[in-house]
Amino acid sequence: MEQKSPFEGIKTYGNFGLLWLFAVVILAVQVASLLLMEIPARALGLKFDTYEASIPGFILTALAAWSLLAHLGVAWRQAWRDWQANAWADLRKALRYLPGYAGVLLFMGLVLAAAYYLWGDAFAGLMKPVSASGAEQEASVKAMAFSAPRFALLLLAACVAAPLAEELFFRRIVFASFRARRGFWFSAFWSSLLFALFHGGNAPVTLLPGVYFCWVYEKERRLPANVMLHGLVNFFAVLFRTFS
Repeated sequence: MEQKSPFEGIKTYGNFGLLWLFAVVILAVQVASLLLMEIPARALGLKFDTYEASIPGFILTALAAWSLLAHLGVAWRQAWRDWQANAWADLRKALRYLPGYAGVLLFMGLVLAAAYYLWGDAFAGLMKPVSASGAEQEASVKAMAFSAPRFALLLLAACVAAPLAEELFFRRIVFASFRARRGFWFSAFWSSLLFALFHGGNAPVTLLPGVYFCWVYEKERRLPANVMLHGLVNFFAVLFRTFS
């Protein structure tokens, strides 16, 4: 007998066609926000880093996801009270799953090392966009670390705005919508593929972490725990890029 979905009965988006359209709109909003941030930057004679310029896009994504869920009947005031009452319990859950995420990274590292060993330059060429994106992000983080306000803005973007927006959209809306009707692996793969595609050049190394976030949400059904875990992961990633 097939196991009952833990998301059965949850308030989700039932029209998959419109769900993909909503995803396209979210992507357009994020790209547009990056481009529009160039206007005040040029007017002030500044140059915003990608992390800084992405904050409005993350905020708009979170607001769009919040509005859609509110339209579907999610009682956000009640949810907020619940999140506040269980904040420490959710943090403990996030910390409990942090070693598992490290295990995912270790597994990915071993797979990549094996692929480089087997296919050498051919695989290196295939992974060139990932390497270039990683090097660019590391350079940006190191540059922002020299300015306390900019580094604080980086932490706000990476550890608060991005986790909140992405967990609301990719896990609470996309994954939960699929999971209410389909199995875990189908739902986790397609929602994580979309999650990966939103990360551009880092897409190949973002798919598996996305599946892990789905698994955590499947196990706990606590969105705040997912947001905290995502924030912790990004925090340690920022520290690693700063001091490496």
